[in-house]
Amino acid sequence: MKLTIEQVVNGFVVTYPQYLLDSEEPEIRSIVIEENLGEFKKQDAFVRLCWELQELFQIPDSDHDRRRVVIKLTGK
Repeated sequence: MKLTIEQVVNGFVVTYPQYLLDSEEPEIRSIVIEENLGEFKKQDAFVRLCWELQELFQIPDSDHDRRRVVIKLTGK
């Protein structure tokens, strides 16, 4: 899958093709990740971008998996 990630003034836009069962041409989809208000708005938006990528690439995130990818924002 080829996708495009664009950083915009207030967050990120992810654009990717999604192939439907009855069509040879992909439907172009977009995910908009906006920065929240607050001190860590850019970091928070980046974490949510990573979660979206994890879901798009179907990387499992279960407490029952022996190994898993954990994406979180740390610190005070």
